[in-house]
Amino acid sequence: MTVDQWLGQMHFWSLLAGAWVLLFICWRPYRLDALREALFALRDELFLLAADDERLPFTHAAYTELRNDLNGMIRFAEKMTFSRSLLFWLFVPRGLIIKSDWNTTLSGLPLHVQKHLLRIRADATIAVANHVIHGSPLLLPAFYLLRTIGHVNHFAQTRLNRLRSWIARPLEAQARDQYRLAS
Repeated sequence: MTVDQWLGQMHFWSLLAGAWVLLFICWRPYRLDALREALFALRDELFLLAADDERLPFTHAAYTELRNDLNGMIRFAEKMTFSRSLLFWLFVPRGLIIKSDWNTTLSGLPLHVQKHLLRIRADATIAVANHVIHGSPLLLPAFYLLRTIGHVNHFAQTRLNRLRSWIARPLEAQARDQYRLAS
């Protein structure tokens, strides 16, 4: 082995070690902190909504349920991974999953409060989904591939509709003219 080959291998292994350090020592804790920060901000927003609007008391079922959900997401954020989600989805029977009737819980609240609570809940779900997607080396490329396919499909549909209308206009005009001549 020549010195150049040895230096090339050392360079490769040092870059691989650096990538491992960035991924496992820097990136994972950052993702976890970013998720928790987003969830804390949503919990603060929920608290301020209840403090500012007297029609949403702190004892209301919708407030306590959403607050407990956010607290659980914050507490167990490091356990939210693609592999655990997949195992949960595959092996936990559907009968054991406790589902609350969120729409019934929201009933009786003013419409603007309902919309605000639904947005907070949706933002929390999106934050957790992004955390799980960006934490999985398998799910991340699949997600961006499907997203790109969706964009290409939308672009193709838009262009195809424009082409159809471009072709259809002269045909419609010709059909109108023939109808007028026949009348």
